Amino acid sequence: LTGMTGSLRYMAPEVALSQPYNHKAEVFSFTSLLYHMLSRRKPFEFMTPSVFLREACRGGNRPPLGKAWPAQLRGLVAAGWSAELAERPEFEAVVRALEAMPRE
Repeated sequence: LTGMTGSLRYMAPEVALSQPYNHKAEVFSFTSLLYHMLSRRKPFEFMTPSVFLREACRGGNRPPLGKAWPAQLRGLVAAGWSAELAERPEFEAVVRALEAMPRE
């Protein structure tokens, strides 16, 4: 597998750090896109590449979640941004969670 492939601010920490990864790296990337759409802000937008590697990848820091977002959505984003691959949901669970959320 190849590290440091893709857009850094949407890249899973394990990919950015050239560590072993699996399909759940894509869950992290999807979560970054979801955050971008929900917040209308680029994730990690104020971080330079070196700060991103230190703070987001090694330090586990994530952008703040919207206070007005429903708890289910906040939980989904938090889970998808987990630093641990094993703690991130499978995409099937992400889809089910999104489909089950109330539409307003």
